[in-house]
Amino acid sequence: MGHPLAGEATRRFRRGTGVRRRQNVGEELAHPWLHEEYAALRRWVEQQQPLLGICLGAQTLAHALGSSVGRIAPAVVGFFDTVLTPEGERDPVLGVLPRQFRSYNQNAYAFEVPGDGVLLAQGPVAQAYRVGRAAWGVQFHPEVRREQALSWWSEDELPRPRAELAEELDAELDTWQEHGRRLCRAFLAAARQA
Repeated sequence: MGHPLAGEATRRFRRGTGVRRRQNVGEELAHPWLHEEYAALRRWVEQQQPLLGICLGAQTLAHALGSSVGRIAPAVVGFFDTVLTPEGERDPVLGVLPRQFRSYNQNAYAFEVPGDGVLLAQGPVAQAYRVGRAAWGVQFHPEVRREQALSWWSEDELPRPRAELAEELDAELDTWQEHGRRLCRAFLAAARQA
């Protein structure tokens, strides 16, 4: 018998590629392999496999678990005030962050927290949730580097001047990257205990 998570979607996740930026949930006709990814995510949650979905990954996880994901206007691009909920303060992953912080977002879509999930952080949109003991979704980007942030949107798509975004990144990115490292280390520690 094969691995319980076998399939093309799982191979993509194991290779670290997961879903790609230019598609979104709800585009299954153009990207039929999304159905496999949704099924793999549901199995991972059911089997309590550690999972951290970032941005589109969090949206895809929420959608796989039956929640709404939709376009937001205007898109949120830059640093935004974010607050941990009481559950977030107690969470083994999000709880390593300050109660209030500025998180980096580049989002044109947002998720609703899954029905059996717990909201962990709120900002201009829901920022983080946990489902079960081992699956987290974050709307913000703890992994972001300056070059990435400046290249993710074409000039005509970016909802603010690129020079303004660059200034904001220069002022706030170092602090945010330290928060991102702490969050990722906390996730890895939680994953080892799962």
